[in-house]
Amino acid sequence: MAGPAGGAVEGQHLAYIVQWFFFGLLALAAPVLLPVLDRRAAATRATAGPEEQRTGQPAPVSAR
Repeated sequence: MAGPAGGAVEGQHLAYIVQWFFFGLLALAAPVLLPVLDRRAAATRATAGPEEQRTGQPAPVSAR
């Protein structure tokens, strides 16, 4: 007896469905999530000190 779609295994179809389901979720979430993350990054840059803005890393704490 031949499998569905010319010999494909049933699990292959399920994996394809799951793949497109998660792609659809990503496509719906990205327009909302990306601006939120961009705003959060901009707020972090705005409160960073000059050394952190220049290098992207926090300024080292000097030893006392």
